[in-house]
Amino acid sequence: MIRDWADERGLYENGDTKTQALKLVEEVGETCRAILKEDREEVIDGIGDCVVVLTNLAELVGVYQLRFVLRPRMMRLKTELERWLTERIKKINMSSREIMDARNGITSRKEYGFRDPVVRNVVDKFVSRSDVGFAKYNSTLDDERRLKMKNLQGYLNDIQEELMDAVLYIQAARDELQDLSEEALIDKFRVNEEAI
Repeated sequence: MIRDWADERGLYENGDTKTQALKLVEEVGETCRAILKEDREEVIDGIGDCVVVLTNLAELVGVYQLRFVLRPRMMRLKTELERWLTERIKKINMSSREIMDARNGITSRKEYGFRDPVVRNVVDKFVSRSDVGFAKYNSTLDDERRLKMKNLQGYLNDIQEELMDAVLYIQAARDELQDLSEEALIDKFRVNEEAI
């Protein structure tokens, strides 16, 4: 798709690697500026622009399948990093569970005794929700805060959206409860009618 767009505009026929390299530097600069301003939409836009320019640059230098160039290097780097981490962790006598926790970003564990199963269920849901978020975004809420991935306005917006969703869920639950009550009354009426 990117290549078709660029080809229609004559970038491959009339363009050159120097122009695309300078364009890449420009796009990286704009992305960095957006990061400093904490403008998430502009960051996303900037990353997309960088991918477009990198794709065009790859085409101009004859690397037609950029992902095949990058993927083996990234996989090799990941394997080497895992091996290095495992060796270092074993040197400090960590258990297999501690090693797995470290790989999954779990920095501490604490056991709790619960007298109330309702509280335990809520805590389990918090932990499960955190796991879903980590799997989806590959970072924790604490990472997001410390690394300034979102500003206060972003957090307030998220809270507002979640609360609006909660109000909708409450209304849907009330409607469902109303339907169930009406069905129960109808069933009771039928039973009374059959008894007569």
